[in-house]
Amino acid sequence: MRIVIVGAGKVGAVLCSDLSREGHEITLIEQKEDRLQNMMEQFEILGVQGNGAFYDVQMEAAVDKADMFISVTPMDEVNIISCVIAKKLGAQHAIARVRTPEHAAHMGFVRDNLGITRMINPDLEAAQEIYRMIRYPSALSVEPFAGNRINLVELLVTPDAVLHGMDLAGLRRKFQSLLVCMVVRGDETIIPKGDTRLMDGDRVFIIGKPQDMGTLYRQMGTVDRIRSVLIVGGGRICRYLLELLREWKLDIKVIESNPDTAEDMAVAFPEVSVIHGDGTDQGMLDTENIQGYDCVVSLTGIDEENILVSMFAASRKVPRNITKVNRTNLLDMLKGMGLQSVITPADIVTTNILRVVRAISNSEGSKVEALYRLKGSSAEVMLFRLPDNPGLVGKPIRELDLKPGTLIAAILHGQQLTIPTGSDVMQAGQHVLVVSSKGAWDDIEEILE
Repeated sequence: MRIVIVGAGKVGAVLCSDLSREGHEITLIEQKEDRLQNMMEQFEILGVQGNGAFYDVQMEAAVDKADMFISVTPMDEVNIISCVIAKKLGAQHAIARVRTPEHAAHMGFVRDNLGITRMINPDLEAAQEIYRMIRYPSALSVEPFAGNRINLVELLVTPDAVLHGMDLAGLRRKFQSLLVCMVVRGDETIIPKGDTRLMDGDRVFIIGKPQDMGTLYRQMGTVDRIRSVLIVGGGRICRYLLELLREWKLDIKVIESNPDTAEDMAVAFPEVSVIHGDGTDQGMLDTENIQGYDCVVSLTGIDEENILVSMFAASRKVPRNITKVNRTNLLDMLKGMGLQSVITPADIVTTNILRVVRAISNSEGSKVEALYRLKGSSAEVMLFRLPDNPGLVGKPIRELDLKPGTLIAAILHGQQLTIPTGSDVMQAGQHVLVVSSKGAWDDIEEILE
């Protein structure tokens, strides 16, 4: 596909890297000459210097011939206007990143009336991911598929956890509808087999039915339900999160350093205790009884502050800690620091945009309907709709000639979820979740040798 990207920030850089590696023709529009030159030297892309919202700049970038136009500058208005111009010039699809809550509240109207294919709000997406982590407190992360009918749950194996030392065949006998589809051990990502034994420090990705998943949570040795939450930082993500948590009737406290922001939040959320103060001050955190909360969420605008707050919460034995980190280059450094769950809005945006690009690029035949990319690894989880292919349908899964490092993790037929064994048979029209350690397949038929 011919793809034009506006903005060479954190999101733009990841998009240029991943999309050019997948073989797409990329043209980057960026106002800062040094940043544009650096990107062109790193990746096999073309570049145009200028404002992506200007007609002449878009024409120079051949937007009129583009299959996809993506605007991810820091300015919502620039992204929206750029996409409107691109669609008028002839770009087939346009994606805009928006962050302002006022724009987010009317995304459907703007999208439908201005012809923008997709508007993605990183703060709202981050809040939704944090919400899922609070809903599943034993999980490091939760990735939904097929309208939340399938959840990919990440858990940490500890010495006192029920999973420790168990092989996967034994796990399947104990929890019949659970399937471990990936194991991250150090820097290695493993597509496991029945004799794979889980070890201390393994991060395991599990799919299963809610009843067995709930039983596993209760046996993991961690908090089984979040009843109280302390949030440090009252920015946009905090506001979105409070809206999502409203129906839960939790005991929630927010510490915000800006007095005006704290006052506005107290008015908007009267059911929440809002404190004006420095949420990074350890004395204040102790005064506000940090050790008495089930979950601490660190959402200030400074990565280092969020990391320190989460580390302090862990030292006070808070069962669940969630940390926002904006700078993607810090993620590798944080692996050994004991942080439970790290949220990176830029990474969430790039993953969502890549899902859209992948789905559109496979517009004929079976296609990727949803995608999860494991951070720092080539492993991916993909949801396909199964075509009527004799190599895939009508025969037991154990008889399929699958490529190495490939696993069929779930089969969905309507509302019925099947966690398959080797004797299960797939049928055309079903949705199938596929795990691959070798990167993405464009089509489910590519999983066959």
